[in-house]
Amino acid sequence: MFFLSLHCNLIKQSFHRAVEKKNPSPPHDQQMHRRFISAVHSLNPLYSTLPRPTPSLFSTSSLQSSTPSLPLPVPLRSFLFDPQNPNQIDLICSHLKHSPATSLSQPHLRLGNSDVSKILLRCQSDPLKALDFFNWSKTHLGLRPTTQNYCVVVHILAWAKKSSQAIETLFELVENRELIGSKDDVFQGLLSAGEFGCNFDPSVFGMLIKVYLRLGFVEEGFEAFQRTVGVGLAPDTRTCNTLLNGLSKVGSFELCWEVYDAMERARVLPNSVTFNVLMKVICKSGDAGKAKAFMEDMEEKGFEPDVFTYNTLIAGYCRKGRLEEAFYLFRIMGLRGVEADSVSYRILVHGLCKDGRVKDAHQLFNQMVQLGFGADNFMYELLISGYCEEGRLREAKSLLEEMIQNGLVPSKIGCGVIVDSHIKRGQLLSCLNYIVRLRRVGVPLSAGIYRSLIKALCEENRPNAGKSVFDWMLEDGLEPDLEVYNAGRGFM
Repeated sequence: MFFLSLHCNLIKQSFHRAVEKKNPSPPHDQQMHRRFISAVHSLNPLYSTLPRPTPSLFSTSSLQSSTPSLPLPVPLRSFLFDPQNPNQIDLICSHLKHSPATSLSQPHLRLGNSDVSKILLRCQSDPLKALDFFNWSKTHLGLRPTTQNYCVVVHILAWAKKSSQAIETLFELVENRELIGSKDDVFQGLLSAGEFGCNFDPSVFGMLIKVYLRLGFVEEGFEAFQRTVGVGLAPDTRTCNTLLNGLSKVGSFELCWEVYDAMERARVLPNSVTFNVLMKVICKSGDAGKAKAFMEDMEEKGFEPDVFTYNTLIAGYCRKGRLEEAFYLFRIMGLRGVEADSVSYRILVHGLCKDGRVKDAHQLFNQMVQLGFGADNFMYELLISGYCEEGRLREAKSLLEEMIQNGLVPSKIGCGVIVDSHIKRGQLLSCLNYIVRLRRVGVPLSAGIYRSLIKALCEENRPNAGKSVFDWMLEDGLEPDLEVYNAGRGFM
């Protein structure tokens, strides 16, 4: 170290003697200039080990007064440490190793978006530090992060298996593209991030697809899938299933099959979820025959249909009124060791009621209950509605009583169906007695039920009964409307 300092001083003295001569010859000046630059360059590797120089060590103020025409050489300027413009990236990275980003003093920092990316890349070994700095930079540097900044962070987090943070960062980028002021291609940004020395993780493209779907951008999700496959990358099965489900929900059935074909080309192995979604797509499109063929194809590929698969296909047949084929599949389920669940029975009960076979539906319902499956309001009210349509009020009321005994509270719709059925058949007295029974056990009745009954009683010239129903309505805290008041003029 001593030798190095001495060597620097000798060079410096020689340079001063040369420039302070009154009439130096141009060749001699140029020769000394070249010799000085060469000496400094020879010291460049060693100079980095020296302590930070003081401003006076290589100050040019004395040189400028005596030799104003001789500027400081450009190579020397790039080499010397400028105290007004320190190497901020090194300082920040060093600071982040030991302290959080919130402790940085931003008034003296002058960073651009490219500098932010460089700092993020330097922090790759500690992804949470990188994320901490990135979040800090968004609010303290006065910069709007670029798509490149976001994509670098996403790759860093994905590489470190911080999937949830990566998805949230990507979600923020896609959701706030307009606020960020970026119209850059997010997919291309993720693809080109590896060119900056970023740890490249292909899973980010699956994350992008999921983010698009989560935001409801199904078309962009499908496009991202196509581009991912197009560059030779294969999204995982779960991502493909998520895309299939999203396309199915918006009715893009043809695109579902394009995704499935692309999965086969990219050798992405489907699973039971894949087939179940596609089975639902087939049934929604109304082609139950294709669904059966697809299920056979699924079995040939080694996948055993589960109860969800069978239920989907049975529901498709019921919607088409093809109950025989639906019950055939229902029986096949048992033969192949797939146990039916409450959904299986609900689908068939609904199909039978829709077809006017309420008695058969009730028998199947009882079979389900005997097997230990719990019945819900929906199934009870399906049967109640079916019996009411057939005019079998005794069976309908019996089911409603059974509901109450089983701890279920009939809905206003279920009660309304029975009341309306009584009114249509002119059985007003029986209806009044039934209303008394429902109120006694605490079953809530709607204003519509009271309105219909009051109107019917007034039309039958039963003002006293109408007045009683009106009072019950007020007791239940319901506000009569204009139609009720008009109907009840006879008793008000």
